[in-house]
Amino acid sequence: MLASAWIKIFSGRRLINSEITWMQHFIHHLSPTGIAGFVLANGSMSSNTSGEGEIRKNIVEADLVDCMVALPSQLFYNTMIPACLWFVARDKKNHKFRDRRGEVLFIDARKMGVLVDRRHRELTDDEVQKIASTYHAWRGEGGKYEDVAGFCSAVKLDEIKTHRHILTPGRYVGAEEVEDDGEPFEEKIICDVSKRIADNIEPKIYPKIKKTNLDGADCIHIEFQGNNSPYYAYGRAYIRVGDEDRQLSAKELENLILRKNKDKLRWDTAICEEAKLTDISSTKLKGFLKITGLKYDTVNNTLKKLTLLSDGKLLNAAVILFGKKPHSFFPNAKLRCAVFGTTDTSFTIDMKDFDGDLFYLIERAEEYVLKNIHIGMKLEGLRRVDVPEIDKEAFREAKITTKELADKTGLSVKGIEWNIKELKDKGLLRRIGADRGGYWEVVGG
Repeated sequence: MLASAWIKIFSGRRLINSEITWMQHFIHHLSPTGIAGFVLANGSMSSNTSGEGEIRKNIVEADLVDCMVALPSQLFYNTMIPACLWFVARDKKNHKFRDRRGEVLFIDARKMGVLVDRRHRELTDDEVQKIASTYHAWRGEGGKYEDVAGFCSAVKLDEIKTHRHILTPGRYVGAEEVEDDGEPFEEKIICDVSKRIADNIEPKIYPKIKKTNLDGADCIHIEFQGNNSPYYAYGRAYIRVGDEDRQLSAKELENLILRKNKDKLRWDTAICEEAKLTDISSTKLKGFLKITGLKYDTVNNTLKKLTLLSDGKLLNAAVILFGKKPHSFFPNAKLRCAVFGTTDTSFTIDMKDFDGDLFYLIERAEEYVLKNIHIGMKLEGLRRVDVPEIDKEAFREAKITTKELADKTGLSVKGIEWNIKELKDKGLLRRIGADRGGYWEVVGG
C-alpha cells in the first residue's frame, strides 16, 4: 500500500505502467539523502500513454531527476531496443555533493559502444569511465564539468518544462561539433541515413533518399519497394499501425511467415533436389497431354507449361506424376489394396502392393476394387453392359455418401443401402463418422 500511496501522489490514479510503478516504489523507499539508478526503455523518457506523461512531469517538477543517460541500442542480449539510465535523488542539496537543485544533467551516449558481433554492442571501459566521470564532475565530486555539444548538457528545470517534461538527452545536448570537410550538410545526413538503413535493416533494402520541403520545413524523403516481408530493424519486426510503428508479437510474426510461405510448405510444390529431367518419362507426358488435348514439345518445355519446374528444377509433383521410377525418390509412394474378411482389418483375405506413378496407382486401385466386388449387367439395345456394385466414378474418390452413390448409379437409396450392407458384410466398405454426416469408405482402394 505504501507504493500505491506514492503512485497516487504523482498520478492521481492507481493503474500505471509497471516500469513507472517500480521506479516510484523505489523512490518512496529512498532515504532522505538517497540516490537510485534505473535502466528503463527509452519510451519512459517521452511516452504520454497510461498517465506516464503526467507522472514524469510531477517527478521532474518535484526536482527528483538528477541525471538522464541515453544508451546505444543492442547492449542487451534479451532485447534489441535501446534503453536509458535514470538517476534520481531525494535531496539534491545534501552536503556530500554540490547543490544541484533546479538542474538536470543530460548525457547522450547513443553513439558509443563497439559491435562484438552482428547483433550485440558493448561499451568500452574508457566509455564507461567517460560517462561516470562526467556525472561525478557535474555533481561536484572532483574535476571540472563543462557542457560538450552532442554529448552532455546541464539543463535548468524551466527549459525542461518548455519541452513538455520530455527527458530525451538528444533534445538538450545539441549537435556534436565536427570539422568541416567540404561535404554539404544535406549530403552528410542523406549518407548517414542510407548507411544506418543498410547496416540495420534485414533483408537488405536499397531506398531512394532525397531532400524535400514540407510546409516550409526541410525533410528527408525515403522510399523503397520490396516483397521480402517481414523486414527487421535492429533484429525486430515491426508493423505500421496508424502513425506508430508497433513491434510484431511472436504469434503475429509466425502467422505472417506462414502466410508468405504457404505454397512452399506444400509437398507437391517443393523441389525434388535429386531428380533430373532424364528421370521423367516422355511417354507418360505424351499420354497425359493427349488426354488433355495439349501439344507436346519437349520434356522441359512441357513441364514448364504445367508449372512443374521451379528455377529449372523438378517439383515433387512432376516426379510423382511422370517419373520413370517415382518410388526410387519417394519410397513411401506405394499403394496397398486389401480385402478383409470382417468389418475390421484383423482378418485379411487378400492383399496387393503396387508402386509407380500416381496415375498408375489410381488405375491399379480401380482394377483391384472392380475385381473384388460383384459385377452385374444390363442391356443397352443388343449390347450387354457391365454394372459394378459401386460406380467407378464414385470409388475413384474413395469417400462417398449414400445419396451421392445413388445419384451416380441411378439406383434408389434403399437399393444402395441393401448393397452397402452386403459389401460391408464382405469387408469391402467401412463406416467413417456418425450416421448423420458420415460416409462409407472403400476398403480396397
